[in-house]
Amino acid sequence: MPAMLYACIWLGVSLAGEGQAAELEDLLEKGHVPGLSYAVIRDGKITEIGAHGTRDRSTGARVDQNTVFEAASLSKPVFAFAVLRLVDAGILSLDTQLREHVPDYVKGEPQRGKERSAGLLGAGLGA
Repeated sequence: MPAMLYACIWLGVSLAGEGQAAELEDLLEKGHVPGLSYAVIRDGKITEIGAHGTRDRSTGARVDQNTVFEAASLSKPVFAFAVLRLVDAGILSLDTQLREHVPDYVKGEPQRGKERSAGLLGAGLGA
């Protein structure tokens, strides 16, 4: 869904200032994205929270800051980002075998334990 990616990039660049709300609504409409909510975090603190669009097209109910969205495959880039932050911090190596980090997860599956941490970042893993 390229429109969602563009919306995320747009938010990151513009920080969704009040004057740009109409532009974001237009982007969501063109991309057939009914709605989204966001939070801008700077220096570990939430500096802005916003919501745009509808959560239910049939009723027209608007998205608000408490709307719960299913993460679906959007959790994959978030997980990859977290892993790469651990790599940058020297806590994790992408060349380390999984069995070194999560021995209980790979117990009974010796081939799975030989996979490298980098293998977790592939698009084919998981649902």
